[in-house]
Amino acid sequence: MGNCAEKRAEAKVLEVIALSRRDAELAAVGGAQRIELVSAMEKDGLSPAPELVEEIVNTVPIRVRAMVRLESGFQTARLPELAQSIIDFRNAGAEGVVFGYVNSAGRLDRRVMNELIGALDEQGTYTVHRAVDHCADYLQAISDTLDLEPAPSVILTAGSARGVADGLRNLAAAITRYPHVLSMMQVGGGLELAHVPMLRSLGVTMFHVGSGVRENGTFDSDISPAKVREWLEAIS
Repeated sequence: MGNCAEKRAEAKVLEVIALSRRDAELAAVGGAQRIELVSAMEKDGLSPAPELVEEIVNTVPIRVRAMVRLESGFQTARLPELAQSIIDFRNAGAEGVVFGYVNSAGRLDRRVMNELIGALDEQGTYTVHRAVDHCADYLQAISDTLDLEPAPSVILTAGSARGVADGLRNLAAAITRYPHVLSMMQVGGGLELAHVPMLRSLGVTMFHVGSGVRENGTFDSDISPAKVREWLEAIS
């Protein structure tokens, strides 16, 4: 089991935010290993249509994780709809799904998380989406996430709600306290190329980018395969 974890930790992964089939195609041309498929980036990324998930899975050679989020923020009262989204995305062929929720006390919402995990099939994998960054106690949130059953395959985190630049110290502290989090930790949220050397020195191998691989640095422009390749070279 330890050898498998080590091999997994050594694999470098670049995940790119995509909003369309064209985004997925351009990310694949650039060599990205995975996309996080979302809609409505003006609301920080909501669930895409299951039909789009299926179209991309059937036409583009790239792994797809679909966002499970129906409104902005990290709280929800729409559990049945969210659970149905997970079923729809898995039926559409998504490799995994992405979700993360925080309760009113500022801790990871274990009730919601467990309910959504229960909607996954036996092969279902999931990413915890930056919920840990929005909890009152970051290290406690990491601990709570690691205690989920089954655990996520990916924890997407910037270390801070304000982004990677403010979260580097928290990321380092989490890795020191919970070394096995490295096999799940994917850093993203205000991530810049300048952050990569320090993150690589900490052992981070999974990276998540959005506007940083766009032609004009905004979600209104196309993904640039050349910029994707630049990121791949930086993390290698």
